[in-house]
Amino acid sequence: MDKEKVGALIDAIYAVAMTLLVLEISKIEPGIDLGIDLQKAIHQTLHSLVDYVLAFMILFAFWYNQRRINDLVISHRRITLWLNALALMMVCLIPFCTTLLYNFGQRTSWLGYFNYAALVDIVFIAVCLSIDVLIHFKLAVIYHGKGYPEELHKKVGQIVESRRIATLGLVLVMFISFALPIPNRVTLFVIPLFMMFEVEIVHLISQTWRRLRQ
Repeated sequence: MDKEKVGALIDAIYAVAMTLLVLEISKIEPGIDLGIDLQKAIHQTLHSLVDYVLAFMILFAFWYNQRRINDLVISHRRITLWLNALALMMVCLIPFCTTLLYNFGQRTSWLGYFNYAALVDIVFIAVCLSIDVLIHFKLAVIYHGKGYPEELHKKVGQIVESRRIATLGLVLVMFISFALPIPNRVTLFVIPLFMMFEVEIVHLISQTWRRLRQ
Protein backbone atom coordinates (compact mmCIF):
# COMPACT_ATOMS: atom_id res chain seq x y z
CA MET A 1 0.00 0.00 0.00
CA ASP A 2 1.12 3.56 -0.73
CA LYS A 3 2.87 5.06 2.32
CA GLU A 4 1.15 8.42 1.75
CA LYS A 5 -2.25 6.88 2.53
CA VAL A 6 -0.90 5.34 5.72
CA GLY A 7 0.72 8.65 6.65
CA ALA A 8 -2.60 10.46 6.19
CA LEU A 9 -4.31 7.95 8.51
CA ILE A 10 -1.56 8.38 11.12
CA ASP A 11 -1.93 12.17 11.01
CA ALA A 12 -5.72 12.01 11.29
CA ILE A 13 -5.83 9.65 14.28
CA TYR A 14 -3.19 11.54 16.22
CA ALA A 15 -4.94 14.85 15.50
CA VAL A 16 -8.24 13.51 16.88
CA ALA A 17 -6.56 11.94 19.93
CA MET A 18 -4.72 15.18 20.75
CA THR A 19 -7.94 17.18 20.43
CA LEU A 20 -9.87 14.82 22.71
CA LEU A 21 -7.35 15.37 25.50
CA VAL A 22 -8.38 18.96 26.13
CA LEU A 23 -12.11 18.13 26.21
CA GLU A 24 -11.66 16.08 29.40
CA ILE A 25 -9.87 18.73 31.46
CA SER A 26 -11.71 19.44 34.70
CA LYS A 27 -13.88 22.55 34.38
CA ILE A 28 -14.63 25.02 37.17
CA GLU A 29 -18.38 24.95 37.74
CA PRO A 30 -20.12 28.36 37.74
CA GLY A 31 -21.72 29.52 40.97
CA ILE A 32 -19.39 27.73 43.38
CA ASP A 33 -18.33 29.26 46.68
CA LEU A 34 -15.46 31.71 46.17
CA GLY A 35 -13.73 30.33 49.26
CA ILE A 36 -12.43 26.81 49.66
CA ASP A 37 -14.43 25.39 46.74
CA LEU A 38 -12.84 27.75 44.23
CA GLN A 39 -9.36 27.08 45.57
CA LYS A 40 -9.97 23.34 45.35
CA ALA A 41 -11.32 23.64 41.80
CA ILE A 42 -8.32 25.68 40.63
CA HIS A 43 -5.95 23.19 42.27
CA GLN A 44 -7.67 20.29 40.50
CA THR A 45 -7.63 22.12 37.16
CA LEU A 46 -3.90 22.79 37.45
CA HIS A 47 -3.25 19.10 38.07
CA SER A 48 -5.38 18.29 35.04
CA LEU A 49 -3.35 20.71 32.92
CA VAL A 50 -0.15 18.93 33.94
CA ASP A 51 -1.64 15.60 32.87
CA TYR A 52 -2.86 17.19 29.63
CA VAL A 53 0.61 18.52 28.77
CA LEU A 54 2.15 15.13 29.62
CA ALA A 55 -0.29 13.18 27.44
CA PHE A 56 -0.05 15.68 24.56
CA MET A 57 3.76 15.55 24.53
CA ILE A 58 3.71 11.74 24.62
CA LEU A 59 1.26 11.63 21.71
CA PHE A 60 3.39 14.12 19.77
CA ALA A 61 6.50 12.00 20.39
CA PHE A 62 4.74 8.86 19.18
CA TRP A 63 3.44 10.72 16.11
CA TYR A 64 6.97 11.91 15.38
CA ASN A 65 8.31 8.35 15.54
CA GLN A 66 5.55 6.76 13.45
CA ARG A 67 5.73 9.54 10.85
CA ARG A 68 9.51 9.46 10.43
CA ILE A 69 9.50 5.65 10.10
CA ASN A 70 6.63 5.82 7.62
CA ASP A 71 8.58 8.32 5.52
CA LEU A 72 11.49 5.85 5.24
CA VAL A 73 9.60 2.95 3.65
CA ILE A 74 9.02 2.46 -0.06
CA SER A 75 5.57 0.92 0.40
CA HIS A 76 3.84 -1.02 3.18
CA ARG A 77 3.49 -4.79 3.39
CA ARG A 78 0.56 -6.44 5.10
CA ILE A 79 2.47 -7.01 8.35
CA THR A 80 3.59 -3.38 8.63
CA LEU A 81 0.02 -2.25 7.92
CA TRP A 82 -1.26 -4.37 10.80
CA LEU A 83 1.49 -3.17 13.13
CA ASN A 84 0.54 0.39 12.24
CA ALA A 85 -3.12 -0.41 12.89
CA LEU A 86 -2.39 -1.95 16.30
CA ALA A 87 -0.22 1.01 17.31
CA LEU A 88 -2.94 3.46 16.26
CA MET A 89 -5.55 1.42 18.13
CA MET A 90 -3.52 1.85 21.32
CA VAL A 91 -3.06 5.56 20.53
CA CYS A 92 -6.85 5.94 20.63
CA LEU A 93 -6.74 4.71 24.25
CA ILE A 94 -4.48 7.57 25.39
CA PRO A 95 -7.37 10.08 25.85
CA PHE A 96 -9.26 7.52 27.99
CA CYS A 97 -6.15 6.79 30.07
CA THR A 98 -5.58 10.53 30.48
CA THR A 99 -9.16 10.91 31.74
CA LEU A 100 -8.29 8.33 34.41
CA LEU A 101 -5.26 10.46 35.29
CA TYR A 102 -7.49 13.55 35.57
CA ASN A 103 -9.89 11.81 37.94
CA PHE A 104 -7.85 9.28 39.93
CA GLY A 105 -4.14 9.80 39.36
CA GLN A 106 -3.38 12.89 41.42
CA ARG A 107 -1.75 11.19 44.38
CA THR A 108 1.81 9.97 44.91
CA SER A 109 2.06 6.20 44.60
CA TRP A 110 4.93 3.73 44.78
CA LEU A 111 5.65 0.07 45.46
CA GLY A 112 5.56 0.61 49.20
CA TYR A 113 2.04 2.04 49.04
CA PHE A 114 -0.01 0.59 46.20
CA ASN A 115 -3.22 2.58 45.69
CA TYR A 116 -5.65 3.48 42.92
CA ALA A 117 -3.25 6.14 41.66
CA ALA A 118 -0.61 3.43 41.11
CA LEU A 119 -3.08 1.32 39.14
CA VAL A 120 -4.01 4.31 36.96
CA ASP A 121 -0.34 5.03 36.27
CA ILE A 122 0.28 1.37 35.42
CA VAL A 123 -2.53 1.43 32.86
CA PHE A 124 -1.23 4.69 31.35
CA ILE A 125 2.36 3.47 31.11
CA ALA A 126 1.30 0.03 29.81
CA VAL A 127 -0.54 1.68 26.91
CA CYS A 128 2.48 3.90 26.18
CA LEU A 129 4.83 0.92 26.30
CA SER A 130 2.54 -1.07 23.97
CA ILE A 131 2.65 1.74 21.39
CA ASP A 132 6.43 2.00 21.70
CA VAL A 133 6.96 -1.76 21.30
CA LEU A 134 4.64 -1.93 18.26
CA ILE A 135 6.54 0.94 16.62
CA HIS A 136 9.78 -0.89 17.40
CA PHE A 137 8.48 -4.14 15.84
CA LYS A 138 7.33 -2.28 12.73
CA LEU A 139 10.78 -0.70 12.35
CA ALA A 140 12.44 -4.11 12.83
CA VAL A 141 10.27 -5.65 10.09
CA ILE A 142 11.10 -2.79 7.73
CA TYR A 143 14.82 -3.04 8.55
CA HIS A 144 15.16 -6.82 8.15
CA GLY A 145 12.83 -6.91 5.14
CA LYS A 146 14.81 -4.18 3.33
CA GLY A 147 11.62 -2.21 2.80
CA TYR A 148 13.46 1.09 2.33
CA PRO A 149 15.72 2.66 -0.32
CA GLU A 150 19.26 1.27 -0.24
CA GLU A 151 20.81 4.70 0.27
CA LEU A 152 18.97 4.98 3.60
CA HIS A 153 20.48 1.78 5.03
CA LYS A 154 22.84 3.55 7.43
CA LYS A 155 20.16 5.97 8.61
CA VAL A 156 17.63 3.20 9.23
CA GLY A 157 20.25 1.22 11.17
CA GLN A 158 20.90 4.25 13.38
CA ILE A 159 17.17 4.66 14.04
CA VAL A 160 16.87 0.96 14.96
CA GLU A 161 19.69 1.35 17.49
CA SER A 162 18.30 4.57 18.96
CA ARG A 163 14.80 3.03 19.20
CA ARG A 164 16.24 0.18 21.30
CA ILE A 165 17.80 2.66 23.70
CA ALA A 166 14.57 4.66 23.88
CA THR A 167 12.53 1.53 24.68
CA LEU A 168 14.97 0.53 27.41
CA GLY A 169 14.76 4.07 28.76
CA LEU A 170 10.98 3.85 28.80
CA VAL A 171 11.12 0.61 30.81
CA LEU A 172 13.58 2.27 33.22
CA VAL A 173 11.23 5.22 33.67
CA MET A 174 8.40 2.80 34.47
CA PHE A 175 10.51 1.17 37.17
CA ILE A 176 11.63 4.47 38.71
CA SER A 177 8.03 5.73 38.74
CA PHE A 178 7.03 3.01 41.16
CA ALA A 179 10.30 2.31 42.96
CA LEU A 180 10.60 5.79 44.49
CA PRO A 181 8.07 7.66 46.67
CA ILE A 182 7.89 10.70 44.40
CA PRO A 183 5.05 12.10 42.26
CA ASN A 184 4.95 9.86 39.20
CA ARG A 185 4.42 12.79 36.84
CA VAL A 186 8.02 13.86 37.51
CA THR A 187 9.40 10.71 35.90
CA LEU A 188 6.68 10.27 33.27
CA PHE A 189 7.72 13.55 31.64
CA VAL A 190 10.99 11.81 30.71
CA ILE A 191 9.07 9.56 28.27
CA PRO A 192 8.51 12.13 25.50
CA LEU A 193 12.03 13.49 25.99
CA PHE A 194 13.48 10.01 25.40
CA MET A 195 11.40 9.50 22.27
CA MET A 196 11.94 12.95 20.76
CA PHE A 197 15.69 13.16 21.38
CA GLU A 198 16.65 9.50 21.31
CA VAL A 199 19.27 9.99 18.58
CA GLU A 200 20.99 12.75 20.55
CA ILE A 201 20.77 10.70 23.77
CA VAL A 202 22.33 7.64 22.09
CA HIS A 203 25.10 9.83 20.65
CA LEU A 204 25.78 11.32 24.09
CA ILE A 205 25.85 7.87 25.72
CA SER A 206 28.25 6.57 23.05
CA GLN A 207 30.61 9.50 23.51
CA THR A 208 30.54 9.12 27.31
CA TRP A 209 31.22 5.38 27.03
CA ARG A 210 34.21 5.97 24.74
CA ARG A 211 35.68 8.52 27.13
CA LEU A 212 35.31 6.16 30.07
CA ARG A 213 37.09 3.38 28.18
CA GLN A 214 40.03 5.60 27.25
